[in-house]
Amino acid sequence: MANNRWEPKAAAVQQVDTITVALTWATADTVAITINTKVLTVSVGTDSATTDVAIAVKEAINGETFTDTTTTVVPTGAGPDIAEFSELTATVSGSVVTVRGIAGEPFVMTVVETTAGDGTAVEATATAATGPNHYDNSDNWSSSVPIGTDDVYVDNSDVSILWGLDQSAVPIASFTEGLNFTGDIGLPEVAPGGYKEYRESGGYLQLNCAKITIGTGEGSGSGRTKIDTGSSTAAIIAVINTGSSSEFGLPAFLWKGTHASSTLDMLNGSVGVASFGGELATLTDLVVADGTCELGVGLTLATMDVFGGTCTLRGVTSSTITMTGGVLNVEGTTGTISGINQQGGTINYRAGGTTITTLTVGGEGSPTFDLTNCPTTVTATNPISVRPGANIVDPSRKILGDNVSTTSLVTGITVT
Repeated sequence: MANNRWEPKAAAVQQVDTITVALTWATADTVAITINTKVLTVSVGTDSATTDVAIAVKEAINGETFTDTTTTVVPTGAGPDIAEFSELTATVSGSVVTVRGIAGEPFVMTVVETTAGDGTAVEATATAATGPNHYDNSDNWSSSVPIGTDDVYVDNSDVSILWGLDQSAVPIASFTEGLNFTGDIGLPEVAPGGYKEYRESGGYLQLNCAKITIGTGEGSGSGRTKIDTGSSTAAIIAVINTGSSSEFGLPAFLWKGTHASSTLDMLNGSVGVASFGGELATLTDLVVADGTCELGVGLTLATMDVFGGTCTLRGVTSSTITMTGGVLNVEGTTGTISGINQQGGTINYRAGGTTITTLTVGGEGSPTFDLTNCPTTVTATNPISVRPGANIVDPSRKILGDNVSTTSLVTGITVT
């Protein structure tokens, strides 16, 4: 195995696309240019030669006054009024429009023509974007783009990894991120230009890797690390610590992956699993010692051990939870929890319409099981085992009723 470190030094290169206009065009023919579902539609005026159409397309992208005043565009403000287009500049030579983006940053553009005759407008990428934020550029690594025998280290840098993120086809031995890495890995939900990010398949770094360690050493850490380990490899994930999140309302470390045998151990920091709508994740085991952990509705979880910190379980799926400390917020509407063994800490149960097969509350940690804000009744399949030290808060009797095992009601138990 070889150590391979993130050492970003590639020069930033603009993406260059061309739109080649050819054959016969007529008045009212259109060219529709789309980026991120935003469409810029140019309607050809009386000047319909291919060179005239190309000039009109260039002027629309740049927001210039049309040379042919009978040409129209939707929206009327043209390129500068659309955030995705405002990052582009266009020039024209003959019948070819050349479109350039921000140096080092890719864009995805499609062009569709609608003509009365046989006019065409063909888009092609002449130069791909690359630069210091591209994982897939060899100039950004101590050896080359990571391969199967590499132990990959991302540390001692503030330069983010934003592009070339689909590395799922290339297995690597391990991936370690140090706290002295203060850049970001993956894309934000909203791009700096103010539009919803559409590139790089959800913005996750896609890794085929069995061992991932986040937050080694000392430092302030990354504010955003998004990793997707997919379904082909069981990932053993250790989160030692993270930085403070760079996106409001989101954890600093975001993970998803659907292999049935993946595990996650969290010592501290902020972690989110399947955090966005439609995302799926599977964990056979989750251990939380401290920090904050947000578990999305798309998570399938086998076992969970909570020793401290604050966890929010939004997707109630079949799982077994053992808790000795910390706070666990259980939210959602339907689903089943196989078992809860609460020996300490506080569980705020706010998931109405759910089923708990086996519930045991009590222990030296004086646990509190609170259903004050539970919206509907909760089914306890087996009689609830309440042991000394337990405090069950259920003022509206959402779960208690006849479900409490009377043999376990002994001195030291509070039921309200």
